Amino acid sequence: MPFIFEPNENNTGIGIGAFPIHSMDTMLSGMSYQELLDLCRANATWYKLKKTNPNATLKDALKKEFDDQMKFHIEVARENFDICLDGMTRALAEDYDIRIDPLPTFNGKTVHDKKSVWDDLKGWDNVKVGTLLAQDIADDFQNDMPPACDRTDCLQHGEPYSCNEYGMTYRTLKKVADGVWEYCGACNKGRNVRCA
Repeated sequence: MPFIFEPNENNTGIGIGAFPIHSMDTMLSGMSYQELLDLCRANATWYKLKKTNPNATLKDALKKEFDDQMKFHIEVARENFDICLDGMTRALAEDYDIRIDPLPTFNGKTVHDKKSVWDDLKGWDNVKVGTLLAQDIADDFQNDMPPACDRTDCLQHGEPYSCNEYGMTYRTLKKVADGVWEYCGACNKGRNVRCA
């Protein structure tokens, strides 16, 4: 902010706020650079205050400047703390394999990923037909071993799950959207509907 020079209150010469130029050396000798900067900012604030309130004093301006600076510093500290806390939280969560962000949803239903299948659903035995699953599970179905069937409407894990009167069954997924798959249960090879 620029220095604002104006006649001092007693009109005894040009000064910064209430401080006449001839006493500037005395004033500056005991002030730090930051104090001088604060004084100049307060003077600018005082100058603006006097336009709207002729009775404003330098003390009012100093208080307003201090309040404005405190609000600014508190806001900066709050932003930095949030960024720092978020970074530390994410790092710790990653180290300890803890989920921070909520699971995504699709058409109002939760889309479970690998971690969620094991942590929230407690394993594949508790995954119900119609449960929505994330792309990372489909990737595992394709990459663990050659899939029994690999189509978007029928992706089957290569390891047989069980068998029925029609043959071997496999854990089966069908794609419902980009990155979202629906669990169809244990179905026969090439089918995405369970045989009764």
